[in-house]
Formats: sequence, structure tokens, C-alpha cells
Amino acid sequence: MNGNEKLQSPTKIKLIALWGGGGCGKDTLLNYAISCCPELHKVISYTTRTKRDYEQEGIDYYFIDKIDFADKLVKGEILEASTWDDEFYGTGMSALDPDKVNIQILNTEGIEILSEDSRIDIIPIYIAAEEKTRLLRMINREEHPD
Repeated sequence: MNGNEKLQSPTKIKLIALWGGGGCGKDTLLNYAISCCPELHKVISYTTRTKRDYEQEGIDYYFIDKIDFADKLVKGEILEASTWDDEFYGTGMSALDPDKVNIQILNTEGIEILSEDSRIDIIPIYIAAEEKTRLLRMINREEHPD
């Protein structure tokens, strides 16, 4: 290498992380952004929770059992993992596209973990909605709300 050449550091994976309370519109904003911007790549997470009626495998989540989730975590295939309501959620490395701007819904724990990963350049965006609006959205999306 001569003195005019620079060492090139690997390009970081770009990730926009949407976060906010349940029913605030994260999914709506994510899907709108994906439909408008072909340079965005939707990151599909793993989860151990039961699929909701309107969700599709490989479109909304990869629905796996807890044993498969633990296996992927131990093998380093999942970059961040968190729990909610006794279920697991995680981001697989293979779900990220290094050539596009990735966009994903995460919780604060996932954002913190990924922000410490030197391979990822993360931009968190908080989505806010009024409490009444959020509650109505959560009730309306359930087939049998309790």
C-alpha cells in the first residue's frame, strides 16, 4: 500500500428503528414508508408469540418456537433479543440488507442493544399518539378483546 491509499473501513448497516406504545401507528408508518421508498428494506423479526389473525409468516414476523429461538440466539444468528409478555422477539442478522436502509419496529431494549453493535448505524424514531387513540386501535385490532 502506498501513502496515497486509505484503509477503508467496512460500511455500517443502516437501520431506522421505529418505537412507541402499542397502537401508536408503528406498523402503519412502517408499511407506508416501505410502499413509498424502494430504497428501504423492511426487517422481519423472529418471535415466539402466537400469530395474530391478520399476520402472515415471513411478512410480519418469522414465527418460531422457543427452542428454535434459543438455538438461533446461541449460534449468534440473532443480534438482539428481548421479551414481552413471556414471549421472545429478536432481529436476525440475515434479515438486514447491507445495501439498503433497513427499517424495523423495535422496543427500547432492542434499540439499546443494536446501538452498541459496531456493525450497525441506528436511527431511532419515536412514534407518539394520544392514549385514547392508542387504546381504541388496540381494541379494534383484536377479534375478541378483553
